[in-house]
Amino acid sequence: GLPSSIQERDWDVILVDAPQGDEPDQPGRMQSLYTAAQLAQEGTHIFVHDINREVERAYAEKFLGEYDWIEDVGRLRHYQVPRG
Repeated sequence: GLPSSIQERDWDVILVDAPQGDEPDQPGRMQSLYTAAQLAQEGTHIFVHDINREVERAYAEKFLGEYDWIEDVGRLRHYQVPRG
C-alpha cells in the first residue's frame, strides 16, 4: 500500500515510467498503471512511457482506457481524466 500522504493528494500529472519491463525477469508497469488510475481524478494528466511495448499498451488500455487519449509522441502516451 501507498502512504496516505500519496493517496490523499490531488495529482495534476502522473508519469508512469517504472519499473522496467522489457526483460522476462522484470515486473513491468501493470501495478504502476493500476495505481495511476486509482490516484487520478478529474483533470489529471497521465503520461505512460514505453507505450510501444505490447504489455504496457495492453495494461494502459485496460486501466486507463476510459480516460481521454490525448496523443502519442514517440514512446510516450498522454491521457487525461475527463472533467465532470
